[in-house]
Amino acid sequence: MPSKNSALVFLLGLTALAPACGSTLTDPSAIIGGVWKLRSIESEAGSLTGIPNPTGYTVTFQDAGRLAVRADCNLCTGGYTASGEQIQISNLACSRAVCSSSSHDKEFLAVLNAAETFGVLGIELSIESTKGTLRMNR
Repeated sequence: MPSKNSALVFLLGLTALAPACGSTLTDPSAIIGGVWKLRSIESEAGSLTGIPNPTGYTVTFQDAGRLAVRADCNLCTGGYTASGEQIQISNLACSRAVCSSSSHDKEFLAVLNAAETFGVLGIELSIESTKGTLRMNR
């Protein structure tokens, strides 16, 4: 049976690790691989819109600074650079289909095109810009 001292040392060790487990990652490699699906858009005014069809709004960050985007009825490709918590999306070229009036494609693309910072917490990605905030899941 472990002594009280060894149990205390174990608990202190877990306590020291706890903040690291819940911290937000800003390592650019944390966003590469897998498809990020949009969960919600927070407007620059602070209103929150939930996305009922997350698979209709996706971002896939690839190696070599390339990305693929699905914005409802449009597909896009472009480039990105990420350093620390800073991210910039550039040269986003999209098809020009007219989506339904209930689509969130314009808001989604506006935030992506103005992206400034990002953070990853587990399976959640947050992208922030002057146009609002995207919250995504893998």
